[in-house]
Amino acid sequence: MIEIIGKNGAGKSYLANKLYYLGFKRNVGYTTRPIRDGEIDGIDYFFITKEKFEEYIVNNNFVEYKIRNGFYYGILKNNISNNTILVSGDTKKIEEVTGYNILKLYVDCDLSTRYSRVLTRNDTTKNVFNRFHTENFSYLSDFNAIFIDNCFNGDASLDNIINIIINNDYNGKLTSNREFIRHKVDNFDVSKINNFNDKLLMLLKFEEYLLRKLFLEKKDLSDYITVKMYYDALFQFLNNNNINYKILDKELYVNINEEEYKFDYKIKKKVI
Repeated sequence: MIEIIGKNGAGKSYLANKLYYLGFKRNVGYTTRPIRDGEIDGIDYFFITKEKFEEYIVNNNFVEYKIRNGFYYGILKNNISNNTILVSGDTKKIEEVTGYNILKLYVDCDLSTRYSRVLTRNDTTKNVFNRFHTENFSYLSDFNAIFIDNCFNGDASLDNIINIIINNDYNGKLTSNREFIRHKVDNFDVSKINNFNDKLLMLLKFEEYLLRKLFLEKKDLSDYITVKMYYDALFQFLNNNNINYKILDKELYVNINEEEYKFDYKIKKKVI
């Protein structure tokens, strides 16, 4: 099974749809979020009601499901089959549950490009922020994947994926996510984002870098010390860039263009 993964706006669905129309079979997930312009029910997702999704949960029909930005996303057990393409988010259980050998293709794209792509979907800035803030906490674990740059040329990325799938051309191309993140952190220049006109984008880019850096440094991202390091670094960044914020009921709220954005730490303390 080929699993196409990556963050919001990276181009996962675009590439998977191109492959589908070229004749590749595809596993389609379920969601309760509204359908977007250009999406097709049964191709991009099966768009169902919250009540129907929760019925599937009660009946243990999902291999895995999650709540993201207030909407359910899940993959039905009966819809999973080998030798097909699956588009998913930050999933960890599919290989364990199905027993299939899964080749992960991580579609990579710079946050600035992803951000501009998502803004064209006629969504509110608050909703876009919530998605990107949440996804900054994703993919902070180690796994092996082939990382495909999809910042500039979707057709070149498509050709690359087709070559990998058809020719089984992945020997020597598998890379650990930890090394991928290390490369991103080592090549990140904080000074280059300090003069962004879009303060929210600037802050999201710094947060992504910060969380990746903490992932490389810390074994447990849920411990108190790591959480404190996260907030201390954010406070320093906000102060250095004259971005207004407040602490209310121990929660951080950032004010940009007279809109408040909540920066909560998404990785919860493990219950033993």
